[in-house]
Amino acid sequence: MAKDGVVEMAVGALINDYLSWSCQDWLMTIVNLADAKARLSELVAAAEKGEVVVIARRNVPLVRLQPVAAGKEKPRFGLLRGKIEMSSDFDAPLDQFRAYRR
Repeated sequence: MAKDGVVEMAVGALINDYLSWSCQDWLMTIVNLADAKARLSELVAAAEKGEVVVIARRNVPLVRLQPVAAGKEKPRFGLLRGKIEMSSDFDAPLDQFRAYRR
């Protein structure tokens, strides 16, 4: 099961030991920190493809590599021009708040 410091484990065994660590996949790749330093670009490529990659220290999970979600589209100003109207007195004082005015 071990190959070049990489251990493939079933998530069930990992959840039994670390209940706060959640994962939807059945298999994940756990890589020790020293191996992750040497193979970072390979691990990032695997994570980009959807594989679950966990970096551990002394076989204790520390971090999970996952791709960053695509950023939001920049707002396009003027998109609603002409579709929203305000009355000319929208900022006029309201009679209900007369007692609060000085």
